[in-house]
Amino acid sequence: MHESQVPAIRIGAARAAFGFCDQLKSSGNSALINIYLPDALNSLINMSTQYREDALSLILETLSIVISMNKELTASCEEKISPLVVALFLKHGNDPQLSPIIESLFKELAYNEACLPLLQQRFLPTLISLLEAAQEKAPVGIRAVALDILCHIIRGSPQMLSDALINNVFPSLVAFILRSDDNAILQSGGECIRAFVSKGSEQLANWHDSSSNSGIAYVVKVISHLLHPNISEYAAVFVGKLIIILVKKVGHNLGDKLDVMLRETLSKLHKSDTLTVIQSLMMVFINLIYYQLQDTLNFLSNVPDPSGKSALDFVVNIWCTRQQEFYGTYDCKVRILSMCKLLEHTINNGDRRLSDIIVKGERRVEHETSAGIRTRSKAAKQPEQWTQIQAPLKFYKLIVDELSNLCQNHDDVEEGSDEDDEDWENEEDMSAGGAMKNLLGSAFAPAGDFPGFDSLFDFPIDEVEDDPDILEDPINSMDIQNYLLEFLRAFSGHPSFPSYNGELNSHEKQTLKTAGIIQ
Repeated sequence: MHESQVPAIRIGAARAAFGFCDQLKSSGNSALINIYLPDALNSLINMSTQYREDALSLILETLSIVISMNKELTASCEEKISPLVVALFLKHGNDPQLSPIIESLFKELAYNEACLPLLQQRFLPTLISLLEAAQEKAPVGIRAVALDILCHIIRGSPQMLSDALINNVFPSLVAFILRSDDNAILQSGGECIRAFVSKGSEQLANWHDSSSNSGIAYVVKVISHLLHPNISEYAAVFVGKLIIILVKKVGHNLGDKLDVMLRETLSKLHKSDTLTVIQSLMMVFINLIYYQLQDTLNFLSNVPDPSGKSALDFVVNIWCTRQQEFYGTYDCKVRILSMCKLLEHTINNGDRRLSDIIVKGERRVEHETSAGIRTRSKAAKQPEQWTQIQAPLKFYKLIVDELSNLCQNHDDVEEGSDEDDEDWENEEDMSAGGAMKNLLGSAFAPAGDFPGFDSLFDFPIDEVEDDPDILEDPINSMDIQNYLLEFLRAFSGHPSFPSYNGELNSHEKQTLKTAGIIQ
């Protein structure tokens, strides 16, 4: 990569350096390359200013992984790296190919304690200028990228956020969000506000503007804006997480603001059609049921929905209908815990507010011999028929179904592991012809064979382990399958268990038999 080499050699060397670093880092042997890192780092910094976009992405990806190999070296070279990264952001921040790589460079610096204070000094003034500039003066898309970078800076901060973040960035950020109706800006801005609440809720509570409005009041304004009827529902994709962390951190100080937020959440839920948005909003109430059961039941029971029924009826019906469509390991655990808590509350207290709610039970399956193929015209004339059951019974059936899914997933993992072992043992015995047949069995190689290509399909919804708020929650590490087994064993000794169990179908009963809950 030395500047005396021709461009093709330098670019090829950068590609090789990326491969070496990636392999050594994944194998836990990063120290083996330490003596070569200073020269590599200097060469990559020089190349970053000399090459065009077609080669720049490879160079920056290599630079990103090199600075992640040794934090001490990166800190010693901060005065070279940070100005370069800021300059790259200003030049290429709206480039859809380069902006994610530039963001990864900022992330490496933000999570380096020695680099973060200086990075803030270099980048935050630029950020504030972008937030306060007129819309037409900023390149399209660059502000949303800037907000994603800001989120890394906040998350990488120690327990106390810097004065610059609280006193300068936070009020400018809130004002910018409240002026915007762009989905990308509102989503990224909402995530920045969540990071502020997660890392500095006490500082926000103590901060006040010239009109004595606290930082928490500003957060509530942002939530109201994201939930506003005139704002697209896609802006609310992540607002549920923001509301949940706000309640966890400062719920006792919200007072009437909490009721207003929950009413706005219900209103948005009524008008939302997208699954991700519905789940985000529903998780607000599902979390509250787990942490504040009585207060949540009282609130939902006393708030009417547009049809005249209680909001509790509305929320429970959506929950029961959508439970099997919702996704995410952590969210699944929270939903299971909340369902168990509601069922336990009902059977122990006889709460009619829940048992009086009627929901869809099971679909009535028509006989194929008489119904034939169910075409769209036939479906329009003969809509699907469902049984109607009480909500607590539906929760019980859903709990059993979740146990079945968990057991099945566990069995699939073990079976896959056994198959991998067998393949490994038989690999040496495979004949040349058999190997060729195996190679030709598919016309396409798996995406995992091409470094970087497989990551194109790593959608954010599966990356729950990257969310710091989830990682810090004890629920995330809970063995939910074992919890369900213990809950069902305890429930099997309750006097009401036979009546509930008698309503299960054959598959559900078989699940309980396999788990040893019933004989």
